This record gives sequence, C-alpha cells and structure tokens, in this order.
Amino acid sequence: MPSSNSRVSPSTTSLQHAAAQDGSMVGSIIEMAEARTVNSVGRIPIPDDTSQSSLWIPKNIKKKECNRFVPKAKQPSGSGSDPVCSCGRTKSKHSRTIEGETTDPWSMRTHTKDYPTDAFGEIEFVGFSQRIGKYVRAAEDTDMQKMLELLMDEWHLEKPNLLISITGGAKNFTMKPRLKEVFRRGLVKAATSTGAWIVTGGMHAGVMKHVGEAVRDYSAALSRNKIVTIGIATWGCVASRSSLINDKGCWPAQYRQLKSPKRRESPLDSNHSHFILVDNGQVEEFGVEIEFRASLENAVSKMKTDTGSDAVSIPVVCVVLEGGPGTLHTVQSAIQNGTPAVIVEGSGRAADILAFAYNNSREVEIKVTDQKGQEKTRTITVIDRDVEMKIRERIKEDCGSRNLEQMYNWVRESLTQRDMMTIFNLGQDGSAKDIDLAILTALMKANKNEVMTQLRLALAWNRIDVAKSEIFTEEKKWEQGQLSDALLTAIMQDSVDFVSLFLENGVSLKEFLTIKRLLQVYNGIPENCLLRTMLSRTRGDRANRYISLADVGNLIQDLMGDFYSPLYLREGVGYVSIDPAEYLDECMTSYSVESEADLPNTSTAIPEHSESPLPNGHTNISQPEPEFDVPARELFIWAVLMNRKEMARLFWEKLDEPIAAALTGSKLLQAMLDKTDDTDLQEKIEKHAKFFCETPVGILNECFIADEDQSQLLLIRELRNYGLTTSILLAVQADNKTFISQSCCQVLLSNIWMGKMSQENGLLRIWACVVFPPLIYLLIKYREDEKRKFEDQKKTVSAKLLQKYGQSIEMNAVQSQDHEMNDDRERLVARQSNQSPDQQRRSVRRKNEVYTRSEGVDIRNSGKTLTWLQRLMFFYNAPLITFIWNCLSYIVFLFLFSYILLTNFHPEISAAEIILIVWVFTLFAEEIRQVLTDESSNFLQKLLNYIHDPWNVVDVFTIVLFTTGTVLRFIPNDDCFDAARIILSINLMTFFMRILHIFSVHKHLGPKLVMIGKMMIDLLSFIVILLVFILAYGLASQAILYPNSVLEFSLIQDVLRKAYWQMYGELFLEEIEGQEDCTNDFALFTNNTMPRCPSNTWVVPILLGVYILFTNILMFNLLIAMFSYTFQKVQDNTDAVWRFQRYHLVYEYFQRPPLAPPLILLAHMFLLVRWCLRTLCKRCLAGSHAGFKMVFSDRNEEKKLVLWENMNGEEYIRRLKVEEEESLDSQVRTSKENIDLLTSNLEIIEEGHFSSGPRPGGTSKLPPWIEERFDFIEDQLEVTFQALDWIVKAMQETNSAAKALPPPKMEDLKKKREAEKQKKADKAQAEKEKYERMLGEQLKLHVKSRTSPYPGSQVERYPVPDDKVPWEVSFDYTPRRYTTDEVLAKPVWADPDILQSPPGKRAKLAYNEFDREYNVNRISLLGAYAVKEGLPLNPYGRTGLYGRGRLGRWGPNHAGDPVVTRWKRDDSGNQVEEDGKKVLEFVAIQRSDSHTWAIPGAIVDHGQRVLNCLQVEFIEEALGDLGGDPKMAAEQRQRMDKLFKLGRKVYQGYADDPRNTDNAWLETTAFSYHDDDGSILGNLQLRAGGTAEAVAWQPIRSTISLYGGHIYILQMVADMYDAAF
Repeated sequence: MPSSNSRVSPSTTSLQHAAAQDGSMVGSIIEMAEARTVNSVGRIPIPDDTSQSSLWIPKNIKKKECNRFVPKAKQPSGSGSDPVCSCGRTKSKHSRTIEGETTDPWSMRTHTKDYPTDAFGEIEFVGFSQRIGKYVRAAEDTDMQKMLELLMDEWHLEKPNLLISITGGAKNFTMKPRLKEVFRRGLVKAATSTGAWIVTGGMHAGVMKHVGEAVRDYSAALSRNKIVTIGIATWGCVASRSSLINDKGCWPAQYRQLKSPKRRESPLDSNHSHFILVDNGQVEEFGVEIEFRASLENAVSKMKTDTGSDAVSIPVVCVVLEGGPGTLHTVQSAIQNGTPAVIVEGSGRAADILAFAYNNSREVEIKVTDQKGQEKTRTITVIDRDVEMKIRERIKEDCGSRNLEQMYNWVRESLTQRDMMTIFNLGQDGSAKDIDLAILTALMKANKNEVMTQLRLALAWNRIDVAKSEIFTEEKKWEQGQLSDALLTAIMQDSVDFVSLFLENGVSLKEFLTIKRLLQVYNGIPENCLLRTMLSRTRGDRANRYISLADVGNLIQDLMGDFYSPLYLREGVGYVSIDPAEYLDECMTSYSVESEADLPNTSTAIPEHSESPLPNGHTNISQPEPEFDVPARELFIWAVLMNRKEMARLFWEKLDEPIAAALTGSKLLQAMLDKTDDTDLQEKIEKHAKFFCETPVGILNECFIADEDQSQLLLIRELRNYGLTTSILLAVQADNKTFISQSCCQVLLSNIWMGKMSQENGLLRIWACVVFPPLIYLLIKYREDEKRKFEDQKKTVSAKLLQKYGQSIEMNAVQSQDHEMNDDRERLVARQSNQSPDQQRRSVRRKNEVYTRSEGVDIRNSGKTLTWLQRLMFFYNAPLITFIWNCLSYIVFLFLFSYILLTNFHPEISAAEIILIVWVFTLFAEEIRQVLTDESSNFLQKLLNYIHDPWNVVDVFTIVLFTTGTVLRFIPNDDCFDAARIILSINLMTFFMRILHIFSVHKHLGPKLVMIGKMMIDLLSFIVILLVFILAYGLASQAILYPNSVLEFSLIQDVLRKAYWQMYGELFLEEIEGQEDCTNDFALFTNNTMPRCPSNTWVVPILLGVYILFTNILMFNLLIAMFSYTFQKVQDNTDAVWRFQRYHLVYEYFQRPPLAPPLILLAHMFLLVRWCLRTLCKRCLAGSHAGFKMVFSDRNEEKKLVLWENMNGEEYIRRLKVEEEESLDSQVRTSKENIDLLTSNLEIIEEGHFSSGPRPGGTSKLPPWIEERFDFIEDQLEVTFQALDWIVKAMQETNSAAKALPPPKMEDLKKKREAEKQKKADKAQAEKEKYERMLGEQLKLHVKSRTSPYPGSQVERYPVPDDKVPWEVSFDYTPRRYTTDEVLAKPVWADPDILQSPPGKRAKLAYNEFDREYNVNRISLLGAYAVKEGLPLNPYGRTGLYGRGRLGRWGPNHAGDPVVTRWKRDDSGNQVEEDGKKVLEFVAIQRSDSHTWAIPGAIVDHGQRVLNCLQVEFIEEALGDLGGDPKMAAEQRQRMDKLFKLGRKVYQGYADDPRNTDNAWLETTAFSYHDDDGSILGNLQLRAGGTAEAVAWQPIRSTISLYGGHIYILQMVADMYDAAF
C-alpha cells in the first residue's frame, strides 16, 4: 500500500463536495458587490438585438441532452412500451433524435451532446414581492473561465474578497431560535463587511432556505447595497423548470414555488438573486452540481483581490450546518484540500458529530525532521477508543449504519488537520460569539504561518481583538517597513484601532508617509465624499487626472481663509511643482513597501538608483524628495477633511502642537459646514468640530496653570506648521469665543494692551503721564523694572522638560546659547577691531545688558536695561496709549464738527472747516492703511476682511456722507448748500454713533453693544414681517376711502404714512370719518383747493381696529419677546462675548500708528516712504513687521516651548480619557454590556433546561476519564449517605432498638472499583477485537478506494453503498470516467488508452500474466481477476470511477511498503509499555500532496524488483541525502544494509488506496524491518526527501490516522511482535 508516487503530480487545492447520497444540497454565496439593476420589461422574451446577454450566453454557455438510449437496469413499474433511459427520461421524451442504443454504463461524455442553452435571463418569483433574479442553465463541463466571464461581465458582479460556501442538510431542519438568529445575522454581517460571495444549492429547503431567509431579514439593516446570493443547483431537480425555458431568454421568467413538488425535485429559493443550474443530461438525479460547484469555487479562489501588488488569492471558507453523510464527505474533502471549515455546533446531525469529534479528540506533539534536516514540532490528532465508539454511535444514530466505516473514516480524516476546523458554539467558553468572527478565526487558523495574510484578513474584517490576540503577540518582531502597506490600507478604510496598533508596534510615520503615499490617500477618497466634491469645485476646469498636493493646498486656503498659508502652496518648499501622475500612474492599484533609498524624488516616480530619463525632460540627479517634517499633521488634515473624527483624533494626539492643530481642525470643519446641504452630514461635522473647539481650551488651561508666561507665548508664537499664523488668530477665525475668553488669552490681551508697561501701572498714573509726559520717567513701570528675573521664567519649564525628556534638552539649550553668544562676540569684535580687549569686553557686556527691540509682539521681561528713549517709545507705542490719544482726538473732532455746523457753517469756507476736512482725510487714510496692511495676500480678500467688521462699514458710510456733503457745500447754489448742511448734520449723527466703538473696551458697556447689534438683526427681520401688515392695511384702507385716486407720489406717501403712524396711536380719525369742508368734486380736490371726502367710512375703522390689534399688540409684543430672548442669550455669555470683542479692539490699536488724527498723517507718510524704498531697493531697510505674532530667534527655546506644550497636552488627554471612562455614558454602556452578557448566559441555560434532554454520547466537553471519575464519586457519596442515614436512625432509638436495627449493607467500593476496572478492560478488549474486525472489513470494502474527490482533481466518484460493492450484486451503476492528462500523455510507465476504442475494437492486453509486449507483470497477488469488454475489473468490487485515474497500468499496479520499527523507550532508555505490552515505533513520512502521514513506499518502476523498490524508497523519503556528509552517508548505508537483511514479509495483497479505480488498482508487498535492541536505529538521523514533507518516529497505535490502508499493515506488524496497538 504505497504512500506516494513520484511520477504523479501533487493534487491541486479546491473545495470538493460529497455525492449527494443523503440528498444534501450544499453551498452558498452572498456577493457583496453592487449588482447592476436590470428592469423587467415584460413577460415576453427580449429580442436578440436588444440584449447583449441574450447574444453572449447562448453562444458561450451550453446545455446537455442525452443522445444515446441506455436502458435503466431497474425499469419503474408501469413503464411498459416506453422504457426509461439511464438519464431519467423515457424513450419518447428524448427531445432530440436518438443516435443509437448501447449497454455501456451511461456517461455524460459519451451519451450526451452539447446545444446552446435555452434557459437564461431573469427569473421573477410570483407572489414574493416580484423578486427578480438572474439564472442560467449550464453544462456540467462548462469552462470555468466562461462562468467567471458570465459572473463578472454579463451579470456585473464585483470581485469578492471572500468566498463563503455553506454546506448542510437539504431537508428542512429546526435550529434553536437563538442560534438561528445569531447565524443569520452573523452570516450577512460577514458577507457585507468583507464583500463576500456566499454559495448555496439554491433550493427552497434545508440550509439553503435558512441562508435565503437570513439575506431577506438582515441584509436591509446591515447594507445599503443589494446582497447577491448565488445558488448552484441541479437542473434536472428543479421543480417547474419548464417555465424557465426559452431559446431567446426570459426577461423575466414567471416562476412559482410549488408547495408540493414532485419526488426528487425541489423549487428554487426566492431569496437568492443568481442561479446557476447545472445540467449533465440527466433528470431527477441529485448531486450533479457538486463537481461543477467545486470547480467554480476553485476558479474563484485562484483569482486575486483588487489590491494591486498586495493582492492575495480570494480565501474560501466552508460553513457547515446540520447535514448527513454527504456533509461529512464535504468537510473531509474541503479540509484535505486546504479549505477551512466552520462547524455550527447545535445545528444537528453531521455538524454535531464533527463538533463532538473535534472537542473530544486530543492533539499530541511529535518531533519531525524536514528536507533541510531541521527538527520541528508538529501535532497529530489522536482519538481514544471510547471516544471513537461514541462517534460511531452518533453516526449510526444520525446518518444510519449504511457505509458506517466510510463515514467514520471521513470524520477521522477531517481531524487530521485540526487547524482547518473551527467550532462555533454559542454556549462554549472560548468560542466565537458571532458566526462572522468564527469564519475569521477559521481563516486565521488556516493561515497561521502567513502572518501578513492573517493581518489582511483581520484588517478587512476590522477585528482588532483578533489582531491583538493572534497576530501582535509579544514574541512577534516586525521588520522595518513591513507594516507600511497595512497601515495605508487601515488609514483608507478608517480602521482607527488598527492604525493605533501599528503605531504602537513601531511604525514610524516619518518613514511611512512619502509624497507617493499621501497622493494615494487623497486620490483614493470615494466619489460620493464631501472632500471629493470640494476638491472638484476648487479644481474647476483645470481638473487633471489626479489630485495634486497643490489642489489640496488650494482647498485648505479656501476653507481657512487668506490669513492662512498652506504648506503645499508655499514657495521654496517644492510641493506645488509635483506632478501626481509621475507618482501614481504605476501605483494607484498597488501599495508597495518602500525604503527611503527607493523613494521617488520631487519630479519623478523613478527610484534614485534608476538612471532612466524622466518625464518632462527631468533627470534623476540631485533634487531630493521633499520630506514631511510633521507627517502626523498631513494625515490629521486629511482625516479632518474626510470628517473622520476618531482618525483625526488619533493623529492629533501624535502631534507636538495640539492647540494649534485642534484650532486648525475646528476652523476647517466649520468652513465645511457651508459646503454641504446634507443635514445629517452637517450634524456629524458639528459634533466633530465641537471636540476640536473644546479640546484646545482644556490644554490651554492646563498650560496656564503650569506657567502663565509660557502659555501666553504659545498663543502668539508663529506656527510654521499651521499656516504661519498664531493660535489666537486661529481661534478668532474659528469664532471660538470660549477659547478667547479663557484667562490665558485675556491676560495676554491685557499684556499686549499695556505694551511693555507693567500691569502695576494704575489708570490714574497713566492719565497723569498722558497729560504731563515728563512724569513717564517717574511714574511708569515697565516689565524690565519688575523684581522677578528673566532666568526664573525658564526654571519651571526646564525642570518639567528634564523630568519628562531627560537632560539632553537642557544641555542642547546651554550649548546653543553659548554658541550664539560666541558668535555675537565675534561679530562685535570684527566691527570694533580697533578697540582694546577691555573695551571689547565692556562693549559685549553693554550689548547684552541693553534691551534690543524685536519684531512683532513682545510681552516678556527681557531682564535687560531700558534706555530713556526706549521708555518714551514704549509708552507711546502701547495700544492703550494709542487708544487714549485716539479717543481724545475723536472727542476734539466731534466738538469741532459740532461747532462748525452749529455756529460757523457759511458759504465762505473757514479755517476751522479746512482743519475738519483735513482731519476727515486722515481718518480716510487710516481706513486705507487698515485695508492694505491686512494679513491676507490678495486685495479682494483684504477688502472682504475689512468689510467683515461692522464698525468699518460705519466708518466708510460716515466718510462717504462727509465727502458728499463737502462736495455739495462747494457748489455755488443755495439748494446744494442746504442739502450739504442736512447731509453733514446727518453725518455728524453717524460720527457720534461711531463713538460707541470706544465703549466696547468697557466690561459692562461692551456686551450692551453686542446686544444692540443682535437686536438690530432681530429688528430687520421684524420689519420685513411688519411691512406686510403695513402694506396690506394701507392699500386696503386707501382704496376704500379714496377710490380711483390719481397715481402720483403723494398717493404712495399717504398709503405708508397713515398705516405706519397708526401703529403708534396717531389714528387720523378726521381723515377717515371725513371733515365738513371736504368735497367730491374731482377738479377741486385734484388742485388741492379742498380735501376729498372719504367714502365707506364705516369699513375702515373696523379694519383699523383689527390692524392695531395685530401690530400694536401682537407684533410689538413679539418684538419685545425677540429682544428679551436675544438679551438673555447675550447676557448668559456676556463675559465671553465681551472678551471676544476685546481681541478685535486690542488688535486694531496694536496695528495703529501711535499718532492720533490728524497727526497720524505723518505716520502714514512715513509708512508710504518706507514701503517705496523697500519696493525699489530690496536690500534697503531690510526687515518687515512681524505683525500680531512672535517670531523666535532662538530655535532651541522654541523647541522647548513646543515640548512643554506637548507635555501638558498629553496630561490633558490622559485626564480626558479618564473622565470619559468615568462618565455616566460610559458606565451606562458598561452596564448594558454586562446585562447583555447575563441575558445571553440565561438564554443558554434556559435552552439547556428546556431542550429534549441529553442524547447518547452527547456533546460533553469533558474527557471520558473525567466522566468516569465523577461517576465513581457519585457512587461513593451514595454509600456515604446510606451510612449516615442508618446512624441518625440508630441515635434516635434506644440502645436496645439500636441493637435490633440491622446495619446497612455497605457496598465494598474497592471490589466495585476492581470490578469496574475489569469490566472496562473486557470492554477495551472487545473494542480492540471489534476494531481489528473493522479494519479487515474496511479493507474488504476498500473504503479508501471509494473516497471522493479523486486525488489531485475535482472528480466525484459515483456513490456506491457498502452492500453494492461486489460486482456480483446487481446495482444501477453509472460510474464516471476519469484518467489524468499525465497518464494520457503516454509516458513510459503508462499503458495506452484503450477506452478511446469501442468495446469490440479495444486492444487486447495480456491480463493475468506477464505482458511481454509492455514488460509489465499483470498477474494479481489475489489470483485471477475478471475482464469485461477488454477492461480488467477491480477484484474488490466497484469504486465509483472507471478508467485509470493517476495509475499507469490497466489492472494491478505493484508497489512496496517498508515498515521500519524499533521499541519505544523513555528518557532513561527503558522500554515503554501500554496495557502490558511494549510499544513499537515506526518511521512515518508526511506526504507533500495530501499532508497525511504514511508508510514510506512507492509503485514499482519498470523492470524493478519489489525489494529493491521499497529499500530505495525508504532511503529516498526517510533519509534524504543521508545527511550530505559522505562519511555519514557511508555509515548510514551500512546500517541500512544491515537492517534490510532483517526483513520479514508482513503483507502481500490488495492496497486500499484513494487512487484505485474499477480498472486499475494498487497491490502492495509490505516488509517489516525491526531493530530489536536499538543498535541499528538507536541514533539514526532521519531527514525528509523525495515527495516527503517531513519524517518522524511515531508510535504504532490504532488511534493515529494514516494514508490509505496503512493502519491495517501496522496492525499486522504489531501482532507479529506482540506489541501494543
């Protein structure tokens, strides 16, 4: 019984299914892709020219029709003159002309003919909400490439990421309600979350029905996309299949599910969306689709996922529910071919049998040696005999006793690869709680040696728990860049937990984020995403194929505003010039791992080592790729733009500037609100923005508590990574009033408001200095005059940084300061080279002691001395002093303006009026300066920012009014002069209103101004409503009182005048009711001689009453309510509103020149001259005003400040997470999870109590020996209770009564235990004898020779029951024909293919004798064998397959099997015994094709002797190259020569091998080579070779699983040496 054949190619991996002997219909796919919607166009076929599918399908997909009549062996009763063919149809119902009759076994290949399919199109299930699916009738031998083309191109299904094949019972069965719910929900979840296909048998019965109902009930809730279920069924078993037939296709076909279909027929399930109906020419024959389905699943599994270079083969998993013998065979075939299986325990029958066998078998570790000579540890499955007996009992109970040995063999072989099997049990600890997790666990176990495949699976399913427990273990070490592609996928899929996990395991964002990857991220955003829409709008007509970083920069600029300078648009950085096509043309469909040396440079996508010419004439010489200094910032910006809250938060936590980053995110999100009208999306963006509005407030407070001065520097520090702006400006632009109102911001504004002056200066002291400037030197204190020293400001920060980051920072700071000081000294010495050394030292000391002004905001105590001139300048440059002078100037201006209008406004211009005009001109010049000095880059944005301030609008209005009045004033006309007086008077009123702006600095008056502004908005909306009432009443009353009035301006005036003033109580009753001196004469009232008399005077008063009721009572009270609401809203946030407005005031006067109007004109002239000089001469007056920010000259100091901010940010984030965990929501969520867990456990307990009770050999999870111990304890307790009962009764009676009371009969537990032990031994002996008989019976029935599928193929054998195996037994037998292409190629070791000729013309071979023509021994070891129609018949009976399969010779194929043994010894060298007998060890090899353990051996080669064959094969497969060392090889050969002389023949005869067929079989001769004392094999070095994957010493036991019938040979070896078995 050989274990391998070197001439035969290894078997391919594919999911195989058993013959449907029990009626099992297996499989299912749910395909997650968006299927194309095909509208039904009626109930008639579509013409050929209107449907591409109606042309393609008949041309490429065929059907089968029987064309040769083969009478059935058993004709049904009543057939009469119309006999039945083996295809299942009567002779009269063959639709085509019968080409002849034959007695050969019916075969699809020889007895059918192909025709274009006539059943395809769409199927509508009548009565099921008009559900429409697609279907096709396809021949069993259809090319799988055509089927894939049908699925992908014609049915438009997307490529799956997973193939789920559901197998189980075809008959209806019941599942526990909870298990049913979990299975259905988990199955659909698995399909939708991974984009899986689920394949079923497609029928409305059994497991297929459950799958269909799962799709129906749960798909709508879990997925927006339509779930596609593909059912693969047998065409001849479909009920009402005639309604599906039409030569041109049905669009749709009307299909009705029959409640009572014919026998051996079943209706299609309405919840499947696609059907493939497999046709082999037969009808009413289940199982035709099995081989077709296996081939299709195998073809799909060979496809690659759409992930470019990271693509993997589509994984396949088999899910098992219930089922019978066919299901056991399916699982065995799947596992043997590398497909993991998920067994749903509790579903019944076959699934429970497999689960019981898995849970009660055990694994044993053995040491093996591979082909490289490396020793490894592997596990084998061992089934104890008592467990084996229980398995057999369960098989017999659930599946019947027919083919019992074959079914048990399937179960046993399924357990040989335990990693391929996963048990799903809701009530079992350690088992997955959802079927989707069980499927993932199965795939992970099946790929346990492929870590990256496991990671991709876990990432696709977003199961971080599985990744942490199974992949990212402590012993796993990841290479640099190994996780980069997975990180990119996690970012694109928004798998936040995985991104965090990758970063925790050493992934460096600086190494990960290249320009190429960032471009992939932006170009990989979905089409329906808001970011994609915004980019499309920003790009406009210049949209290119790919999104560039410049496009992203323009979008950021648009969202943030012109004050922000995006990194991607800055000059000199290099991102603007990057062409994305050079990076993405070859990588958009693949994610590749790159090292820094292989990164593309700025202008090319070709690696540095390449010297190929680049696009656009570039060459790869020296220009390096721009790096991202802060890669987390780039990903944070992307996550914010994608509105991915958790992802944005994750990258935000990785940033060193958390305040600026959060404020930037807040501003971006607020700007995105205006870019969409989707209310749901707006709500999500608002929640996202809220987090980044609140977070910087908390961090700022944390910093402020730690150090007030340093936290103020954070607010005004120029942010190079965030638009060259400041944190406080970001907060203002984001309208974050809460942030600005914080104490830190207000202290900063107070310091800026005071300039360099100390806060100790009181207002009275400042006013005194304003009135009398010489007091400045006596009264005003500056920060440099304060007692605290400059060095004290840094001690706290340095101490904290040292505590967190070590002392390297401090040392670097000291070195940097020393280095800069030395540079200063050297430069000073160079300029003063003519000075003496003492003079030079004094100059340096004086230079360091005297304050040097810096650009921008300076609020620090420099610790240096201020000169008298600096004190004077700092006083007048302070925004507070500027504000005071401007207020005084404005008051003088108002007095001057009022004086002129009241007393001195004459046609002749006066000197005072000239001064006023010049004064207003200086005001206008200041407004121009404000526009031009705005931080925006273009004039339009400057103007928009200027107009955004309402007070600026008031300024423009007042200046325009003044200009208009002044122009009219100079026109020599009295009317113009009067108009000028009126306009200027109104202008004076607006100038007085402008003084309200001064009040905004006051803490109490400032909020009142905000209230007035808010109420003005309310008033405008109120006026619009009120105007409706005014017009309605005014027009109606005028039309009633004065009909047919003349159309002139006075008419409009009368309509509005009366209606408006009547609201305030002026009723005009005289005009309404009429006057005595009025007339109706048209001429008199038209020339205004007399007033017109009103008409219908009784109507208008009624209208007036209603009008006043609405306006005076309703509308005005509404206005009051609106004002009250606005007042209360502002009042609640008075402090925040005032503090926010205070910023604008401080900013305005910080930017203003120190001189007040009209002297400010001098400052404007200075600024103009300076700008001209800088424009004309770049080097002249170099430098620029830093604005409302602080630029650090000492980078090391800035770095320390950033680290300090990061330290406080981390502390705040830590506290924030603690608060979230302790929050009420978190506690409620935890309580809910605990309640759900408790409810689940109670349901499991309840199901256990109310179930039908334990079954024999139930699914106990305890090992049998533990159960026995429990039984013994129960017996012992029962005896103890009897004794205690007797003692109690005796004590209750008198002594005499106690004597009369006989003692209980105490059972001798020792004897009972010995009896139980003997009984157990007897039972074990009986089981052993039964097992030995079973092995002989297995060989007699050649069970392994009837195993499907045939090794190395997907060919299923015809099912042959045990009682139909002998040829003598009559049986309706139509086996399948199969011979491998390798054998048909006529190699030297193969006979010619005589099956190609008809029976009477076949070449006659020399059977039952030595064939001299082919030099082959065709004599059987079993004696003469029968020959029928030129073909030899297997002497052991039918196998379900005819031909030769993988065997080369017709008839017997002789082989040899060497059994090399020794006695098993322990570590001390003593022989090991079991059941009183010594234990033998034998050399076993693990086959590389099926991964099963076997005895070394092979088929005898052409002209080779059996003894030579088995000796050569043992050396080749078990010893490899004999160690590679010539000296060792020689020693090994001497040992083998000595061993082979000890050979004893053990067995000679038939080999029960899976490769056997009806016409070709294996016969083996087995020799035993035993080393009794261990002198030969004691330290023999094994090494796998040839077709062996591994080699090891294994003990000879009946519990191990071996290839073919090798266990039978081992039994005989054990008997030969009286060893344990």
